[in-house]
Amino acid sequence: MQAFRRIIVALDLSETDRHILQFLAANAALMGIEKAYFLHIMPDFTVPKHVDVEFQKLFAPEYPVDEKVRDKLGFDIQEAFGDDVGLEYSIEVIEGKPYEKLLHWTKVKEADLLVVGKKEVSEGSGITARRVARNARCNILFIPADGYSEIDNLIVPLDFSAHSLHAIRAALDFKNRKEEAVINGLYIVDLPPE
Repeated sequence: MQAFRRIIVALDLSETDRHILQFLAANAALMGIEKAYFLHIMPDFTVPKHVDVEFQKLFAPEYPVDEKVRDKLGFDIQEAFGDDVGLEYSIEVIEGKPYEKLLHWTKVKEADLLVVGKKEVSEGSGITARRVARNARCNILFIPADGYSEIDNLIVPLDFSAHSLHAIRAALDFKNRKEEAVINGLYIVDLPPE
């Protein structure tokens, strides 16, 4: 049975982080998670884009931005998991292009699963997630922006490739751990123009 022993969790200081962390707190044991790498990627430490981080940089310039973000994520993780996290974890705040760094870290840490938030459609949303989904060599779990605490329904994209077979096996392994889960295969056919 496949367990997701090593996971990378992409966090961006948005409201979606809370849903991701609550989901993981509720399902870490079921998923077999032993080690989690909570990863926040900033394009440039000198130009933070999050309001809390900008505020901190203005009024406490001696407090490095990466440390502020690490402390904030640590607080959020503690709030979601409580005192007994139940798994080994580390918080990494790195600088660079999110797409490149996510792929790099999934390889370096030999991750079994990458967890990312799926936000509502907005300008630029989903571009990184879409590129990572096409190129990552591990399973990917998208957590909806409004959050879910239980996995009841798995949608597995099918295209009859080796990647598709891997996704089906992962879904079946999960169903072995949670029998009431429903698996739905999704195959999309491109129709010729009329």
